[in-house]
Amino acid sequence: LAFRSGKDQCMSDVTPHYLGDFLGANNIDELLWHTTAFIQLLEREFSPSDSSASQWMNRILAYISDHYMEPHLTITAIAHHFGLHPQQLSRDFMRLVGTSPSAYLMDIRLDRAKQLLNGGEIPVYRVGELVGIANATYFIRVFRKYTGVTPNEYRGKPV
Repeated sequence: LAFRSGKDQCMSDVTPHYLGDFLGANNIDELLWHTTAFIQLLEREFSPSDSSASQWMNRILAYISDHYMEPHLTITAIAHHFGLHPQQLSRDFMRLVGTSPSAYLMDIRLDRAKQLLNGGEIPVYRVGELVGIANATYFIRVFRKYTGVTPNEYRGKPV
């Protein structure tokens, strides 16, 4: 009589996804990358405590804080940097941090943009570039969506 724990069930849900990745690998490097990501998933799932998960999540948070200004920083890029599958990173991030990685990245970018706008000297398009949003129109649209005002309106507000 076999006993199935919650982790066993979780792994049975995730394993077919990784199996498809293994079978779909186009070369040895892709196969190695998918194998490493799967092994890391196993290590996280069967680690004795959440402390190891918290440690690697702290490394990811630090990485995002150090690289938020890179325009090509995406969830996929972050996952690949740490040898993770993007979906696994997103699930673990949500579980441990309480928000999605993309929302966290945008929060960091916009907090830094607010700091730069408060200085008043840097043009809006350049502020966007400095926080990793190279398209000025997109930066203005996102800034307004998250703050309710445009960057120029924000800059004119009393501090």
